[in-house]
Amino acid sequence: MLTTRAKRILLLGGTSEIGLAILAAMRLPADCEVILAGRDEQALKTAAASLPCAAQTVPYDATDLARPAALADAVFGEGPVDIAIAAAGILIPQAELDADPQQAGVLVQTNLTGHVTAVLAIARSWRSRSGCAPAAGGRS
Repeated sequence: MLTTRAKRILLLGGTSEIGLAILAAMRLPADCEVILAGRDEQALKTAAASLPCAAQTVPYDATDLARPAALADAVFGEGPVDIAIAAAGILIPQAELDADPQQAGVLVQTNLTGHVTAVLAIARSWRSRSGCAPAAGGRS
């Protein structure tokens, strides 16, 4: 188990078993705030009620690639975020993928592209609030 000094934690995939297990392992202090981001509003509220600290819920869909920047701006606009956990994801049985190959695209968009887009938006928010410029780089 970990003990955290984080004051605000963002969990993308706010009803994810893995994400909630990470929060449980962190032994959250009572003065911590958790922001649960996900699609199922009722499940998010249930998860929030199970936490030992203050929690709020925000809508988030990993397949909506235009949403992460607005989500990061809104969450960081309310205060600094110390830790972000990316745990949004879906499981699609292989038989369904075989029967409908488009489902593979949904799986990749959710479990890969959605994470990359969200993590980059969060990193941009951290950098802009800390005054750090992004690292220079380019293609060779």
